[in-house]
Amino acid sequence: MVILTGIIAIVISLVLAGLGIFIFQKGLKVVRDQITATNSELQQIDGQITERKKLEEEVIALRQGKADIEKLLPRKEDVAYERVVKTFRDMAREAEVDFDSASVTKEVTSGPPGQQAVPAGFERIGYSLKLQGEFFELIKFISLIENHERFFRVSSFNFIPGDTKTPPIRHTMDIQVTTYIYKGS
Repeated sequence: MVILTGIIAIVISLVLAGLGIFIFQKGLKVVRDQITATNSELQQIDGQITERKKLEEEVIALRQGKADIEKLLPRKEDVAYERVVKTFRDMAREAEVDFDSASVTKEVTSGPPGQQAVPAGFERIGYSLKLQGEFFELIKFISLIENHERFFRVSSFNFIPGDTKTPPIRHTMDIQVTTYIYKGS
C-alpha cells in the first residue's frame, strides 16, 4: 500500500508538474505575443517620430524661405519712400554719380503689355531717378541696382550724352526702376 500511495503521489506530482509546465508555456506564449505587439507598436511610433522630424525640417525650411522672400521683397511698412531713396543715394555715392532726383512713378498692379501681372500678395512699385556722371560711373550705378540684395530691376533708361568738348564728359541718365513689395497673405 505504501508503494501504491508512493506511485499515486509520483503520478499526481507528474500530472501537476505537466499541468504547471503547460500553464507556464501558455503564459510564455501570451508574454511573447505581448512582446511582439509591443515591438510592432514601437516600430509604428519610430515611424511617426521619423515622419515628425521630416515635417519639422520642412517647416524650418519653409520659414527660412519666407524670411528670404521677405528680405528680397520687403513688406510695405518696410519700404517707406525715404528708405528706398536713401538706398539709391547710397548706391549713387558708391558709383560716384550725382543723384539729381527721385520720385515714385506710380503704384502699378499690372505690368506693361507682354509682362505678367503681379501675383496675389505682391505689389509692383516704380521709381524714376535722374542722375549725372561719367559713362562708366553710370553703368556701375545700374549694376549696383541690378545686384542689390533686395529685388530692384532697371525697367528702362534714357541716356543723354554730355558735352564732349569739356572733359570729363558728364552724361545725364533717367532711369526707371521697378521693385516689388510683399503684402503678405
